[in-house]
Amino acid sequence: MKVKQRNSVDEQHARKKIKICFMGLTGYQLLRGSNPEAVVGPDVYQVLLARELLKHNFQVSYINYDEGGPATESIDGIEVIKIYPVANRLNLIQKAFAVGKAMKKANADIYFQQGGAGHFTPLFCRLIRKPCIVSTGHDAYVDEKLMKQHGILERIKTEIEIRFANIILVLSDFQKDKLKKNFGREGIITRIHMPLPEAGMPAKTRPPVVLWVGSINERKQPELFLKLAESMPQATFQMIGGSTDQDYVNAIKKNSRAISNLEYVGFVPFAKINKYFRQASIFASTSTSEGFPNTFIQAWMNYTPVVSLNIDPDNVIDRYKLGFHSETFNQLVKDTKTLLEDERLRDEISENCRRYTEENHDIKEVVKRHIEVISRLVKTG
Repeated sequence: MKVKQRNSVDEQHARKKIKICFMGLTGYQLLRGSNPEAVVGPDVYQVLLARELLKHNFQVSYINYDEGGPATESIDGIEVIKIYPVANRLNLIQKAFAVGKAMKKANADIYFQQGGAGHFTPLFCRLIRKPCIVSTGHDAYVDEKLMKQHGILERIKTEIEIRFANIILVLSDFQKDKLKKNFGREGIITRIHMPLPEAGMPAKTRPPVVLWVGSINERKQPELFLKLAESMPQATFQMIGGSTDQDYVNAIKKNSRAISNLEYVGFVPFAKINKYFRQASIFASTSTSEGFPNTFIQAWMNYTPVVSLNIDPDNVIDRYKLGFHSETFNQLVKDTKTLLEDERLRDEISENCRRYTEENHDIKEVVKRHIEVISRLVKTG
């Protein structure tokens, strides 16, 4: 009798359940599904990946700041190991010892980091002889122009992190090229991943809504979205976001009250944000710099074109006709008006958006690439 060969990606590590530890530090509230003051891209990336790897025979732990409760707890099968309270102002050496102690407690086969862990992970992995994967996230991680905006200490820590990591994952060809040019390291491209909602054009709000979602900070330039709303009083705008910088949030909130066609929603938990992307007809980005924004994927998977002032990673907006890369504020206004007034064009681009995410960002497919990289590294490491 012919035996059927096992060819699932899970079979690569079926004999031994691989233990992976995520160095998230700020993803606790997202793991719990509660209401943090803000959600950042690295937390979304790691929490979604951690949950997906559980479905593929991985043992998953997550190192996080101490936000109360037991020192170690299980959340939906993920072991959460807590270190010093986020409010503690520990010095660099104390933080390093706290992270190292938590890593030893996790006793993982491999450690994964995208932002948040103070650049200690790869160095400690070398000391304990365990492999480490670092994911770049923001372009500032590898781009010399953006790196110069950070202090010299931050740049030194980033260089140490890149030098000691076993594997570096990048989110775009741009990041891959910059990593090679500036650090002499070869990166592996993995896509931003999202669990896709059911296919089919959702019912969009009438009149059409222009949506903005992000952390309320200077890099995201939310004040330009207010200016965009003021320039088109005939259209409807929604702003969603939170921040730990309450003064900045209060200033944006106060200024938004004077704009009658703008609704300032405030912070919306990640688990509930999809509804707003599904109802919107346009997503506007005013950021100065990013990596590959989660919000772009969230918009596109919900049939929502993106109009972006500065960001177009690897020119995907232009190449796949997913909206407009405006480059100037005046053009941002024109592009937004074009999509608002031309429903036929908007619908055509909406279909492109959904097709693109199905082909490139479905977490069920993207996780396979991560599993291949992890399994190969554990085997050789």
